Amino acid sequence: MHLQPDSLLQGRYRVGALLAQGGMGAVYQATDERLGHTVALKQTLMHDPALRAAFEREARLLAALSHPTLPVVSDHFVEQDGQFLVMQFIPGSDLAGLLKARGTPFTPAEVEPWAMSLLAALEYLHGRQPPIIHRDIKPQNLKPAAHGGVILLDFGLAKGHTGNLATATSASLFGYTPQFAPIEQIQGSGTDARSDLYAVAATLYNLLVGTPPVDALTRVSAVVKGEADPLLPADELNSTLSSALANALKLGLSINPDQRPSSAVAMRDVLRAAFHSSSHASGASGLGDAFGGGLRPPPTPPLEPAAALGEGLRPPLEPAAALDEGLRPPLQPAAALDEGLRPPLQPATNTTQAQVRGVTPPHEPLSTRQAFMPIALFGILLVSLCVGAGFMLLATLFTPSATSVVTPPVDGPPDAAQGYSRANPLPVGTPLEFHDWRVEVLEQVRGDEAYERLRRANANNGPPREGMEYLLVNYRLTSTARESQAVPGNALRILGPRSTAYEQTANVPPEPRLPRSGDVASGGVVEGWAAYMLGQEEEQLLLVLGENSILAAPRFVALTPNASLSPLEDRSGLDPDEQGQAWRSPATTGQTVITDDWVIRIDEVLRGAAAWERISAHSRSAEPAPAGYEYVLAYVSMRYIGSEEKAQLIYQSYFTVSVGDRESESEHVSFISPEPQLRALLFPGGSTAGWIVLTSVADDPDVRIVFKSNSITFRPDGFNTRYFAIPSPWSSTFVTPSNSGGWKTS
Repeated sequence: MHLQPDSLLQGRYRVGALLAQGGMGAVYQATDERLGHTVALKQTLMHDPALRAAFEREARLLAALSHPTLPVVSDHFVEQDGQFLVMQFIPGSDLAGLLKARGTPFTPAEVEPWAMSLLAALEYLHGRQPPIIHRDIKPQNLKPAAHGGVILLDFGLAKGHTGNLATATSASLFGYTPQFAPIEQIQGSGTDARSDLYAVAATLYNLLVGTPPVDALTRVSAVVKGEADPLLPADELNSTLSSALANALKLGLSINPDQRPSSAVAMRDVLRAAFHSSSHASGASGLGDAFGGGLRPPPTPPLEPAAALGEGLRPPLEPAAALDEGLRPPLQPAAALDEGLRPPLQPATNTTQAQVRGVTPPHEPLSTRQAFMPIALFGILLVSLCVGAGFMLLATLFTPSATSVVTPPVDGPPDAAQGYSRANPLPVGTPLEFHDWRVEVLEQVRGDEAYERLRRANANNGPPREGMEYLLVNYRLTSTARESQAVPGNALRILGPRSTAYEQTANVPPEPRLPRSGDVASGGVVEGWAAYMLGQEEEQLLLVLGENSILAAPRFVALTPNASLSPLEDRSGLDPDEQGQAWRSPATTGQTVITDDWVIRIDEVLRGAAAWERISAHSRSAEPAPAGYEYVLAYVSMRYIGSEEKAQLIYQSYFTVSVGDRESESEHVSFISPEPQLRALLFPGGSTAGWIVLTSVADDPDVRIVFKSNSITFRPDGFNTRYFAIPSPWSSTFVTPSNSGGWKTS
């Protein structure tokens, strides 16, 4: 719904110019005729009743904020099909626009006050109860302020305590901007204060070197496949920056949240020392001093990729966990993994610059210990590789077969392998100690009764989709960490025979509600209901724990008695084919393509006017394609057949458009695609189907849809890259998919 200029809302707000437009709304300049002030009117379009209810809660939360770095929210209301926030109008260009206009990076002296101002705002937001996580910090959402700092914009698009609402209504397709989002946000596995700190580091990196950092998913894929982290140090791209400042940015950009600064205050201390450094040596010393002031550097022993990126701080392995280690990628040398993932340790007072950078001055002879240190490290690495290979063999030999599990008495300890596969989950009612949490399921309600409880909890909770039903689970979570930690968020998922890991819905659960964000003190307990929507035919259900990182092995607990799910063992007919491997020999609409990890079929393709008609009917906030371009709307069926018994996220970003044997450089589509959207977290054997929206050069016959998987595998990306032909603009092809997305589920 576009607002007409000069229209009057609430008898008070006179609509002016359109300032910006995003996926599910827009921002207008308006005049408050009662007070005579210029205001920013943020319009959000929400068709989900649960989201509308959450909007009012969040609007009240935002209106209570008061900080010099945050715009004032003065009013909120609902009118026609839109929900509106009235906010302080901040004139001028944002930092992204200023960076583009000047053509060169900002200097550290210019960036420092902006960084300190931004971190002060985050200290305020993260300290609220419940904590407020912004989730979309980037240069486009920052404007210089008269006080010398910045104003943090883009509040009101549901980034507070409402859980999935952030994903549903953020300005980017799935609630984030890829180059500025951490891996836990890209994966949709829950965010906390450290997620915002990653975005701060990415933003400062962008301002100081002139380009944004490599996105986190690309970095994870490279490191796990044994390649170097593609993130270049900031001082390599801008030689005027000190190594201390570059290392501080690397610390904030750590893939593992546990290796980032623990709070906005800690990050401010690190950055202040780094900004004030005048040379590489003094900069490194200052960074070490900041660690001594309460922020400790990560441990120095060599780490496996999974530990460095996904497991962070973890107690010694029990036998079951040791078996799981065999499923991890090969070990990397400590230096290769640590480069860019941790700051330099604080040197001694008389340490030279060469020592700070890890180089021994030539005039200083090596001690016996120093001389044998490389040999010792190599020996440790070799032994670790052998141990890892042994564990992998053990895991292969002793993984239980896909048979029903008889629930043993809960007071007896489970066997070492139990809980590490879908076929052999822990029994119903087993409390599980995992990742510094003790997780207990207190009660379950499913079907009509679950919907009735949801309806009584909030009138805006609508019925389930066709073929689906609600499940309510009452959890008790006990923190066993030594310090406070964030609620695990979407780490609690439900898995059934469809091999789809279901996340919590955006519905308002009954009281007490399980918190979706916030911190829990050491020994603290939170209890409450969580709501899920799953297939009506899925009788055997498991609780999946620990998928907070794409590198973390999951744990499985039965929710229904004797539940056991067969992994994908029958791979007959699933050998990779050559369909669509070359740009000039693309697959066609309706043709099934098999890669190493995926079975893919594009069932329907609409482009040009036909695509725009479908898109505009779904999203009234959508804008026509830019001049010379057209939309490409495709319905895609996917089945995951990867060999690793882990979940894989599939969504629109795996697809691009190629024009004339090259990737299109068109803008990424920001509005929400028609329902059902292509987005699911699948275990091997799982399938899904949905719409994707792309942009292409208009009326060009040499256009391809390109699928390129970012799966965590040891094979080159080419094994999972395929090309699909696009029909001419005046025709389309459709193959009717089955209810399960067109694939047989095992």
